[in-house]
Amino acid sequence: MSTTENNNAISSKGDKANPDYFTGKVWVNALVPKDETGHYTIGDVVFEPGCRNNWHKHPAGQILLITDGNGYYQERCKPAKPLKKGDVVIIPSGIEHWHGATRAASRI
Repeated sequence: MSTTENNNAISSKGDKANPDYFTGKVWVNALVPKDETGHYTIGDVVFEPGCRNNWHKHPAGQILLITDGNGYYQERCKPAKPLKKGDVVIIPSGIEHWHGATRAASRI
């Protein structure tokens, strides 16, 4: 199933993501913008097959809720872990990591 055919999406695909932070085509839809403290935002991110983000870290950590598809998550110096629909990944603050889609269509 391609991301454009996803009828189970919680939102529209959103806007194309900045290519400086991702490999391939990625869309980001901000569901909840940063609060007044600037500590968090909630977004729905759609990765085309085989796409991923660059190595990065978040000062306040990150939570991934996998709503569709299959992908990977990897912390620096650790093996990549497979992700599937329904998985939740809680990433502590300051942990360098990346995440993205498998070569099959995905919504990670």
